[in-house]
Amino acid sequence: MFMRDLFVSGKAGKNANRGVIYPVVLILLLIGLLSTGCAQQTGEQTEISSISIYEVAPVFREFYAVLGGETVLGPAISQRFSYEELTCQYTANALLCQDPLKSGTERFLLYPLGRLYELFDPDNAKAGEDYGVYEAFQPMVDRLSGERYAGEALSGLLVNPEKNRVEQYFENVGFYSLLNDPRGDVKLLAYGAYACDDLCDYAPAAESIPTGSTAIPIEQPFLAKLKRSGLAALAGQPLGQPYKTADGALEQVYMNVVVFSPEDEPDKIFLRPIDEPLGMTVEEPQTRRKKKDNPEVFYETSKGKGFYVPLRVDRFIRNNGGRRFSGDPLSNPVEIETGVFQQCFDSYCLLYLSEMDKAEQVRVIPLGLQYLQDPPD
Repeated sequence: MFMRDLFVSGKAGKNANRGVIYPVVLILLLIGLLSTGCAQQTGEQTEISSISIYEVAPVFREFYAVLGGETVLGPAISQRFSYEELTCQYTANALLCQDPLKSGTERFLLYPLGRLYELFDPDNAKAGEDYGVYEAFQPMVDRLSGERYAGEALSGLLVNPEKNRVEQYFENVGFYSLLNDPRGDVKLLAYGAYACDDLCDYAPAAESIPTGSTAIPIEQPFLAKLKRSGLAALAGQPLGQPYKTADGALEQVYMNVVVFSPEDEPDKIFLRPIDEPLGMTVEEPQTRRKKKDNPEVFYETSKGKGFYVPLRVDRFIRNNGGRRFSGDPLSNPVEIETGVFQQCFDSYCLLYLSEMDKAEQVRVIPLGLQYLQDPPD
């Protein structure tokens, strides 16, 4: 076996919490949680809760740091060892190697563990398919210099219900995001820990374990139309396969919205109104105020009445398909924390963080995830 050679030579309760934006969703959008542990140094090896990690060998330190260090590749979980002409060392998420017969940066590589161990079942891969990189994973792929260190894509975007994540497999590393992660929160699958198996005294987080053969390729029939409509970024990642509804429409749940095409208009897309299925609070529209210096935009919903929308929220809506996709506001902005406002529309909900930089002030709340976890009757 290759490894030995190296060393020897859910779902929420139905109808629960209707009308409530899940608190955990808001927390994930507002803050990042960092966990720390205490470690006791014992020379090269470090013991953390009986799990063995090691110092990165000097020959790999610069290479390891350039690729993102422990944040990206995980800790070193083996000592340096030799395999044929290579010098290698496992990290939780990859296998660092050096070829002494080459010079400069060409000496270093990430070993193709994904292809070696067929971490994505080749029987499920399309022969000769040139898989693109999932858009949300692209920045991390770029950080790894694209194919140079990530390798070729072995799969398209996959949804893994067992692990509550979306994922994509490459030759040298794999990428994933949990379905309840903020958009852009991308991590590497634990290729190294998987390959090193019981020869390394390291247990990766359960969410990071590769299980490609059980994942399901996601079809995206709406992707081109979402891009043309300026909705691709707002929609987020798809959470499941498209399906037919009782009225014959083709529908698909994304992280933030539900997209559908009516049976009689298959070339058009719409966002499903989800205020009623999720039990969102709807207020009575109010009369427009006459202040000329009002720093908000008035959205009329009925005969001169409506609700006010912050300028940055209005600009976000206009830059993401406009009101024909957002629908009408259901109320004025509601301050849920100091400086943090929530405002829901027919098709999606937004957070407005008034104290953030302009580019970060508006966030989309993942209602698609809540819709999927707690579907309507």
